[in-house]
Amino acid sequence: MRADLVHYFSDRRLAVRTRLWRNSVKLMLLTFDVEDWHPLADEWVYGFRTTPSGRVPLQVDQIRRVLDSLGARGTFFCVGSTAEAYPSVIRSLAADGHEIASHGYSHTPVYAFSPSQFEADLKRAHEVLSDLSGRPPIGFRAPQFSITSATWWAFAILVKWGYLYDSSIFPIRHRRYGIPGFDRYPKYIQAAGRTIVELPLATAGFCGVNLPIAGGTHRLTVQGLDTAGVFFKKPISINVSPH
Repeated sequence: MRADLVHYFSDRRLAVRTRLWRNSVKLMLLTFDVEDWHPLADEWVYGFRTTPSGRVPLQVDQIRRVLDSLGARGTFFCVGSTAEAYPSVIRSLAADGHEIASHGYSHTPVYAFSPSQFEADLKRAHEVLSDLSGRPPIGFRAPQFSITSATWWAFAILVKWGYLYDSSIFPIRHRRYGIPGFDRYPKYIQAAGRTIVELPLATAGFCGVNLPIAGGTHRLTVQGLDTAGVFFKKPISINVSPH
């Protein structure tokens, strides 16, 4: 069984169509988080954020070359402060037809914010990315997958700012993030009288447990699952972070 999820996004409209075929082809939705990981890691370890590492342009360019070789265009969830540090990277991605989506401004998890603080951070990233890409972002991914049951209020703020889809929820059990009982596949969510589409991070059902296969070291699970003969029969969203 193949599930081909076709997304069409415009400034104010969203159409999601799903077509099913009976064959064994696997389908994967691939996205990228653009964040300068080394200054962020320094902040966690030493308590302050160091200067930009300078590595992001080269790493993003390597990803672009792979996508170009496949004739593919991707979605890049960009941290606003990283976009400010490397504006030419964002402009060139947008000029080449890649989607620029928001990963917040400061890469602070949602649960560390009050609703007003989250909105201020979202607004700042929204303005930076809109200016650099030439159009407002309509997709969002929370830093550290931090939209959980405790931070569900974030959806009301996202729809207020015109976001049409989110890809923040990990349907797993984890000490810092995740909603274990959430659907593993795309789902409509109602918030503040509007609709937003949730594209959950990829998992594989294995022996009754959802195993994470997207984000950070979780993606290393994919090879083991493939070796074990676990096949993915619906679209899954895999993300990779260039560090």
